[in-house]
Amino acid sequence: MPHGRTNNISRLAQETNRFSILTHSGTLVIFSVQSGDAGNYRCFARHDVLNTNKSADVKLIVETANELVSSEPPKFLFANDYETQKTIILDEEDEEQTLDCIASGIPVPTITWVLTYEVANESESDVQPFSKILSEGKEYHDSITLTSENSIQGNYTCVITNSIGSPISKTIQVVRLPALIKGPNSYKYPPAKTVRFECKVPPTYTLIWYKDGQRLETGKGRVKAKGNEIVISNTIRNDSGFYQCEVVSEDHIYAIGTARLSVENNREAPDAPFDLQCIQSQAKALVISWKVASRDNITAFTIHYMAIGGEERQKVTPSKSNDFIIENLKAYTNYSIYVRSYSVKSASAQSQKVICSTLEDTPIKAPRNFIFERYGPASQVRIRWRPLSDSEARGKITLYKLQWRSVNGEFTNVRYIDGDSDEFLITELTPGEPIELRLLPSTSAGWPSDKENSPWTRVNTTKLEANVTDDYYAPPTMDLTVLNSSSILVNWSEPPRHKDLSLKGYRLTYSTEVGKIEDFVFFGPIHTYNYSDRSYLFTNFAPSTSYEVHLQTFGDSWESEVVSKFIRTFSTTSNEDSMSSSKVLPTISGLQVIPTSSSEVRLTWEPPKNSQLHYYYYTVRYNKLDHNDYQYISSTSESIEIKDLKPYTSYEFSVQLMGDDEGGPYSQKIESRTLPGIPGSPIQLHWRVLNQTLVEVEWQPPPATNGVILKYWVQYRHKNASLLPQGVNNGGVNDTSWKNKLTKNTSVFLEDLLKNEEYMVRIIAETKAGVGNPSETIYVRIFIRKPTSPEALPPGDSPPATNTLQTVETSSQHLGIVIGIGLSVLFIIVCVIIILSRHRLFPMLTRQPVGMHVNGNGFPPRAKRSVESFNGVEMKVLESLTANDQQLDTKGGHSHQNGIIPAPTDPLLMRIVRNPIDDPHGREDEETVPNCIH
Repeated sequence: MPHGRTNNISRLAQETNRFSILTHSGTLVIFSVQSGDAGNYRCFARHDVLNTNKSADVKLIVETANELVSSEPPKFLFANDYETQKTIILDEEDEEQTLDCIASGIPVPTITWVLTYEVANESESDVQPFSKILSEGKEYHDSITLTSENSIQGNYTCVITNSIGSPISKTIQVVRLPALIKGPNSYKYPPAKTVRFECKVPPTYTLIWYKDGQRLETGKGRVKAKGNEIVISNTIRNDSGFYQCEVVSEDHIYAIGTARLSVENNREAPDAPFDLQCIQSQAKALVISWKVASRDNITAFTIHYMAIGGEERQKVTPSKSNDFIIENLKAYTNYSIYVRSYSVKSASAQSQKVICSTLEDTPIKAPRNFIFERYGPASQVRIRWRPLSDSEARGKITLYKLQWRSVNGEFTNVRYIDGDSDEFLITELTPGEPIELRLLPSTSAGWPSDKENSPWTRVNTTKLEANVTDDYYAPPTMDLTVLNSSSILVNWSEPPRHKDLSLKGYRLTYSTEVGKIEDFVFFGPIHTYNYSDRSYLFTNFAPSTSYEVHLQTFGDSWESEVVSKFIRTFSTTSNEDSMSSSKVLPTISGLQVIPTSSSEVRLTWEPPKNSQLHYYYYTVRYNKLDHNDYQYISSTSESIEIKDLKPYTSYEFSVQLMGDDEGGPYSQKIESRTLPGIPGSPIQLHWRVLNQTLVEVEWQPPPATNGVILKYWVQYRHKNASLLPQGVNNGGVNDTSWKNKLTKNTSVFLEDLLKNEEYMVRIIAETKAGVGNPSETIYVRIFIRKPTSPEALPPGDSPPATNTLQTVETSSQHLGIVIGIGLSVLFIIVCVIIILSRHRLFPMLTRQPVGMHVNGNGFPPRAKRSVESFNGVEMKVLESLTANDQQLDTKGGHSHQNGIIPAPTDPLLMRIVRNPIDDPHGREDEETVPNCIH
């Protein structure tokens, strides 16, 4: 909005140079202040359309100095934007900017503006600094106006000085940059190429990319932004169009660069696949199929897939395929898929895209970050949790399993909670007794694979409050009315509340039995934030189904106890029997389990409250955890012993109240594990020899561990030791006839064993309940020498039937050495036989004088004897020994050392020269033999 000044201020500025208005900031500067300058000052803003707005008055007070200051060094009058701004960037479309310099001091300082910039020399290989005075001599205030047309890039320095003190200065760097240094280039490509569009801009700018006027979603799929460029991979015909880079800074568009991409299909491009569809879905894989009009000239197919919102990936498959399995995908994720065919010269257009979804998988983790609220009585605590992310859940969470137990408790309470909930109220806690809990999520694929190893979280409960009366947390009074087969009306009334409570509303939850888990699932809570409400209507309930409704009052940092009631909806048939079926027998509470042995537990529970039954009994239901093989047993009292259970096995227990020809709902399940039992025998014993005194023994844990294996007893002794005593101690770990080694692993090293001696080895497992029966006995022997006959073995000794290869392992090295030496000797004998055979088959070559010389070129004199006598066998060798020049070349040539002639170059034959000393006639015999020895 344009700024203006009052007429008085304008006249003051015209009448005297003591008043100056800075155009950059609209600041009024008064120099050489006088007493008459005191008063109110006001700045006005005018607009052609809007009404004039005035600012608040600013009052100037001029104080009379006690002493007149005669001198003052120069200083800058005030701090403005340019004191902290070190650099100004001028763009091609920038408006003019003004640099103000205001000085103060006595005497009045003068102002000088200096520009320092760089100028390149003629070769442009170097630059030199130059300085230029833009303005000097002005007092108080001087300004420099910069525009994109006439400003020079460089350092602008304001220097102020007077006769007192040293000059001071401030420098501002001015940089001139174009908004778009270089625009993108246009391209014309066939399909399946990678195209890059680059716009070079200064660092202070950002780029926004458009295609045909529509903003591009870069970073996803085939189009990615990298710095000042976009990269389009695997181009298709639809990528053709105009691409623009928009240069933006602080919401202002400074320039736009435009380029065109033309993707033209080759005439020899193959047809695009069609009828693409997903034929099978898995949690981490998709099976797709497609069709092609013709497979002529098609060499391969590429499958392109991209998770919605992710990056595109591709796979290649041979041309003979018409289906493909895309693996290593994310569970419960939508994928966009298309296929392209390729020939040697070109690629097809992409097929029509299809959207396929992978199936759900089990969650990879359980919620851990809990928030605990203790606003009610000490027997309850509310927990809240953060839902899992999509990558953690790997599906829609349909159910939570909340488990809690007292620290070192013998049983675990279980509540199943709807997957849409993120909070739950735990009740019936013992005040002051800490608990530990965990929350397991489930999708349609099931619970986490390692749910039993999921960590527990410790929670400290509050102690009973001594100054709180019993009615402080009293619950409301609730009544339930079944209206029809799908609706239940809840009415309630409030007891008198403490006057200091700030009450807000009510929480309602309900639970019903779900057949999949054979237990009740809690839904809600549903909040009503009007404290005056006294009713709520549940609809869309299932016919002939039992529901338990829970109600609680809440306020600021306060909540009451919970009131709960059961009721059953009517059936879809309207008769008197169905209308009277809304009442439900009470549920059993206070269920506890105490394991008494490895095969027995004791159950106790509380009798029904407010029951008007004349005769009733109980049905106890139990099963192995995660198994639906339910077993039932009846009891007429509030306790029972359950026997014949498996050791160290988790079971689920629930109790049902049985009345006159009808039964109530089963109680909430609790889980407990029987005590550890005696373990079974380890299995699959194996052994192997490591050296002459060391053997390693390995085994597998017992099929029935019946608890946590604390350690293994590895027993071994010499085979000829006395037999174990018969009776209860036979095979015991305390038997001194066996040597014992203890380990927690399933392997052990037996050391210092005697060579060629047989040992008996067995394994015994131990749990908290004690040691089990020994495993089968194996026989171990370090067999060093290999006897030539059975008679060579000591009496009663023989190589063991098992692990026979291990007994000869240490002697295999000696056997290898013997075999190697034998082969070497055999090879030498064969060579000697060949040499002798060749010597007999071919006549001896012509004798030559002992003092034969060799020409300087390394060849002997031409042979006198005809080579035809060799039947052509050595023709190649003899010809290689002849030379055109038979004279001795004394220029650098010399005889071979010891008179030995170099061997011919034929790889199959060599020449052997006898030592002249062996020939009394002073001649040497020459023979040609196969090249056996080099």
